[in-house]
Amino acid sequence: MTVNALAPLHAKDWDAAAARHLLNRAGFGVPEERVRTLARMSPDEAVRSLVDFERVASAVEEPPFIVGRLELLGYWKAVNKLERTERQEANRKHNRREREAVQRLKVWWLERMVTTPRPLEEKLALFWHGHFATSASKVQSSYMNFALNTTFRENGAGNLKRLTRLVGQSPAMLRYLDNDRNTKFKPNENWARELMELFTLGIGNYSEDDIKNSARAFTGWTNSELRFMYDERRHDYGPKTFLGKRGDFDGWDIVDMIYAQPRAAEFICAKLWSFFAHENPDQEIVEGLARTLRESNYELEPLLIQLFTARGFYGPKAQGTQIKSPTQLVIQLAHDLGLDPEPYADMAKTSAHLGQDLLAPPNVKGWDGGRAWINANTLLDRYNAPKELIHASAEASQSSGRENNMMAGGRPAAMQAKNKARWKKFQDHMRGLPPGERQVLRGRMEEANSARTRTSIMREVVLKEALGRVWDPREAFAGIAQGTPRELADYLATRYLNTMLAPEQRRALALSLTQNQPVSGALELKEIPKSALNATLHLLFSMAEYQLC
Repeated sequence: MTVNALAPLHAKDWDAAAARHLLNRAGFGVPEERVRTLARMSPDEAVRSLVDFERVASAVEEPPFIVGRLELLGYWKAVNKLERTERQEANRKHNRREREAVQRLKVWWLERMVTTPRPLEEKLALFWHGHFATSASKVQSSYMNFALNTTFRENGAGNLKRLTRLVGQSPAMLRYLDNDRNTKFKPNENWARELMELFTLGIGNYSEDDIKNSARAFTGWTNSELRFMYDERRHDYGPKTFLGKRGDFDGWDIVDMIYAQPRAAEFICAKLWSFFAHENPDQEIVEGLARTLRESNYELEPLLIQLFTARGFYGPKAQGTQIKSPTQLVIQLAHDLGLDPEPYADMAKTSAHLGQDLLAPPNVKGWDGGRAWINANTLLDRYNAPKELIHASAEASQSSGRENNMMAGGRPAAMQAKNKARWKKFQDHMRGLPPGERQVLRGRMEEANSARTRTSIMREVVLKEALGRVWDPREAFAGIAQGTPRELADYLATRYLNTMLAPEQRRALALSLTQNQPVSGALELKEIPKSALNATLHLLFSMAEYQLC
């Protein structure tokens, strides 16, 4: 297989399953209508429609909640004139506002991933965010995080050397790896080390002396008023030896010299193939992609076209073998469940709870991905995620518009007051119950595995409050109105799993639909009890196959 793995996929092998696989990997697998559109194209046309995304209009403006550059500069100038106690209070309020803005930025980005007409643009932004990792836990500025996110979006399919330079010059990366404090008087090696170890070459392809001399070359790379500035006064103009060459190198020279190494193209191509196709690519695949990247002078678009049209990308090692990242999981769950409105704030929180907190990778290595997404705790939380998001969507539909849903940084004061009043009403209700009923209700509350579930119990069972739009499990069967239990089970597997199920799994889904009663004929979807549909969907979304794409 390895010899022909990069050969273009034959048109005869292109079908809806292949189109869905492409959309899962080059995007987030939504919406389903896009799968049908891609399936009607040739493989090359489908790939180019995703890769050449600049043909599709998609404006990105700075969100209004961002603490913008000019405002931030004005704040820094004003706060320095305050007395100590006033400055402390001003900093406290500012920091809280920045935290809330960063949380809202996570929600904003997640909504873009769901609604964008350019899915590969956002998928690449997510890839580069994990590759050139910075974290808002250290870079506590919504503007800096948004600016770097925009750099990934605008250059994610452009020139890799240019992208690397722009990342190194961004206020977020300068602060995260301390290169804004890298001077000839006190060189800082953080950026120089991670540039080679994690971003371009990999361990074993450079020396400690290369790190030291690279750090000297990057002296003077800093920012002024949140824009990149090359401070010549802080730059070390002395001779440096780097990767076997000697000269008066600066940061621009270092980037060019790194990408002159054959290993640089191989390093990034292996990582791109692992992210989009499958882990541990054969050397022939890596070398073939690297050759394309070098021949295009590190333009990424030819490489991406080759990757997404390659037979190996659609082979058995790739299709249905990748564990969904938490972000991909919550996006596909919201879509597959037909949630309206989409509970973006809760989706962002669920993704973070499952191990992928957007804008806050665990360290400079980013997220490990793959099997690291799954452990005993996160697997159980993945199984419970559908129910949590359904409740969150119901809460959002009850609120007045989507503004509250976008407030990821904490509930508005009105909502807090409402919850407090609800809790008091619940306690009063409990006191009026007979001891036996009170004990049963208390037991239900203690067994609830989340605050949202407890709120739901209070609201639906005790307080009898209206829920707004109620989710209907029939929405997950939108493409079929009737069929035998086996046909309905096959529809679910084809639509939501994109993989073949074992006979016992198909049988389990079919029996769940009939509540374990044998049925030989066709079933009308509208006549199947919601309890049976709910149980079947819970079984479906709990299958190991649903965790894969």
